[in-house]
Amino acid sequence: LTTALISVFTNKPIKDTSGMTWKMSWRGTILPIGGLREKEIGAHRGGIKTIIIPEENQRELDEIPKEIMKEVEFILVNQYQEVLDVVMKA
Repeated sequence: LTTALISVFTNKPIKDTSGMTWKMSWRGTILPIGGLREKEIGAHRGGIKTIIIPEENQRELDEIPKEIMKEVEFILVNQYQEVLDVVMKA
């Protein structure tokens, strides 16, 4: 939601092939999530090609099917500013 609002207010679109899943603290720290495998399989089915996930979930990438790993770029982040740096590239 935060990224969508920033996109609207800055008039900078986010690629429709990008996805992201995480929890965020009030200070912008990206926190780990559960159910990464299921979320990423669903995103892949929906046509997502770039997925931003918490760096703390990196070890769970081993659980994602290899065919998805070949087709999807995973970007690992720790702070929300890193998310903006990725999605707001023009």
